[in-house]
Amino acid sequence: MRPWKWELWPWNWRKVRKARISKEDRDLFERYGESVIGSILAGDIPIVSELRAILPHSPPGQPTVNSDKFEEARNWLTECRDAHERREQRLETVEIGVVALITIEIFLSLYFGFRAISDGRQQDAILQQMNKNTADTALQIQRAADATTASLEILRQERVKNSARRMEPQCVNCEHEQPCHSCSSTGSD
Repeated sequence: MRPWKWELWPWNWRKVRKARISKEDRDLFERYGESVIGSILAGDIPIVSELRAILPHSPPGQPTVNSDKFEEARNWLTECRDAHERREQRLETVEIGVVALITIEIFLSLYFGFRAISDGRQQDAILQQMNKNTADTALQIQRAADATTASLEILRQERVKNSARRMEPQCVNCEHEQPCHSCSSTGSD
């Protein structure tokens, strides 16, 4: 015989076997509860007359009782026990689910925690490289500014020199600053 697919499931919930009893008998059983009905089924003689109908045999000096009530009481107790067992199984399943979710959460927290640490280290390395590049760029900019300042100073000096040259008389033939003696000309033709 092949097992039913849910029998292989680790948390096979018990199917509640519903007792087929009348509403009046169900109300009677529920009024007194499982422990009282169970003790009567075990052989205790009840004090309340309405419960004496449950007894499987008549106590001495009492009228004969109906054995159907005994069967109904037993079936009702079976139903109650099945319901309790199913409730326990559901709670156990929920507890296992909660433990599983907490375990998954812990593993995910650890995974993403280590990943965040790794990403932080990578970002630190990138920031260190950016700081180095920024320092190198600042140094290059400073050198370019110094070179520009030096070039401007050279240009300024040349301008001053050229402006002084224009003011001095020059030799027409050789373009010396002062009239030269080698050309023997003073610049007048």
